[in-house]
Amino acid sequence: MELGNAVFGCSRGDFEIPDREAWEKELFRLFDVIDPDHYCHELEFENDTFKLTPYYWGDCTCDYDNREHEWLINNRHEYGCYYYDYQKVKNHFLSVLDRNRYLNEVIKPIYIKHGFDTTGKDWWHGFSIRCDCGRDERFEKWSAENYHSGDCLLVKPNFLHKPSGFKIKWYKYPLRDSYMNQDISLDEFAKIIDDCIRSL
Repeated sequence: MELGNAVFGCSRGDFEIPDREAWEKELFRLFDVIDPDHYCHELEFENDTFKLTPYYWGDCTCDYDNREHEWLINNRHEYGCYYYDYQKVKNHFLSVLDRNRYLNEVIKPIYIKHGFDTTGKDWWHGFSIRCDCGRDERFEKWSAENYHSGDCLLVKPNFLHKPSGFKIKWYKYPLRDSYMNQDISLDEFAKIIDDCIRSL
């Protein structure tokens, strides 16, 4: 997932689109039939078979973001959590060239203190987001049960094939850092596009 999408975007899904260029060719077959002069990232259309929605650049429309913020404020990490030890040293980068030294001299002692495994080549992965007080696990559970409503513009799919329920969400532009809700092949997607074209 692109960093911008991870932090600011709303493209999420169960399965990543595996080959943007190939999938884009299929999707653009549909775009070209709807409007040969289309400006692809602004194309909006709906009929009984499919719906196209441009990427949404705005804020949450269902109040989830406010509820999430309130939950995070009221459920802080417990004293002694790895989170607080990391906060004390997170800006203590020796230099970009001393990354290994930083990991071994600054991060590894904190890992050892908190009982994290420091063996293996990638022992340090996730060092900036670890939690060992249970707060992050509680948040994941709360978020899964209280997520955006289905009609929130942040979570609506950019492409929906109504008969199959197949959905795609992308980041900013069609099929950029995109995710689908069903693990289908390119050939299956081509058939969905054919069905959409026939419906026009």
